[in-house]
Amino acid sequence: MMSVIRYLLLTLLWLFICRVSAQPADVPTGTQIMQEVQRRYQLQTNIYEELTVILTDRLGNRDTRNMRRYSRTDVAGNTKFLLMFDTPVDVHGVALLANRDSAGQTSVMIYLPATGRQEMQQIDPGPDGNIISTDFSLEQMIGEQPQQYQYVLAGQQKTSNINYYLVDVYAADSNVASNRPTRRHYVRQDGYFITRTDYLDPDGHLLKQKTLYDLKQTGPESWRAGMVLMENLAEDHRTLLKINRAIFSDEYVPDEVFTFDWLYRNQPPMKSVQAIEAEVDPGLIDPAVEPEGR
Repeated sequence: MMSVIRYLLLTLLWLFICRVSAQPADVPTGTQIMQEVQRRYQLQTNIYEELTVILTDRLGNRDTRNMRRYSRTDVAGNTKFLLMFDTPVDVHGVALLANRDSAGQTSVMIYLPATGRQEMQQIDPGPDGNIISTDFSLEQMIGEQPQQYQYVLAGQQKTSNINYYLVDVYAADSNVASNRPTRRHYVRQDGYFITRTDYLDPDGHLLKQKTLYDLKQTGPESWRAGMVLMENLAEDHRTLLKINRAIFSDEYVPDEVFTFDWLYRNQPPMKSVQAIEAEVDPGLIDPAVEPEGR
């Protein structure tokens, strides 16, 4: 009898060892995942883009605008950022200029030509404040500063045959054991690209959700989204950014672009033109229609 029990125990031990040996390589930590995300993101640091912006309110009313976006990040991690509206006429020339140093200190200036002032005005949108009538905060538009956060792997998930890491984000000084995350990133395991971020309130309720669509590979290890949708659940409002043109080049975003002098000199002449309508999945702009693959 004892020999039978011993045989069964040895068999179970052998099966356990085989199962462990068949497990995949060690799963990376949340910090390691986000370090890889950041490394690949930094491969595309100097970018000029032309965008269509579609704003949709709770009643389904849509407002379409055209905008240019310039961004430049140096080797030290300092970021310069410029948004400039071209159409429609009532927002023509409105611009936001931001500078964020490698420590995360940010200065933001806004230019409102309709006021008749030929100067930039300092503003403080705060970490979660929306910028120039969109549903994006400045950080949500240009990305996080990793040193200001802690990253914890919350699990893994498979959706539409794609494997994701779920990475919870906490403030750098937060007690992870007793506090809730401020957001959760959904990171594709095959390319370390964040395709969705849930922004949460202190009770863990969903405030905003950012989803990236129309992914394109721009290099051996880098990806870029053709559309970005920010859904503001608290206000039942949404902003869709459609990138019509993107150029990755230092020449298109020289340092002089990020100055008021350049901004004032390079404003195109006022024209009575309509904003360009983007051809997008209606589910992205109409809350009543669910987009494919969601």
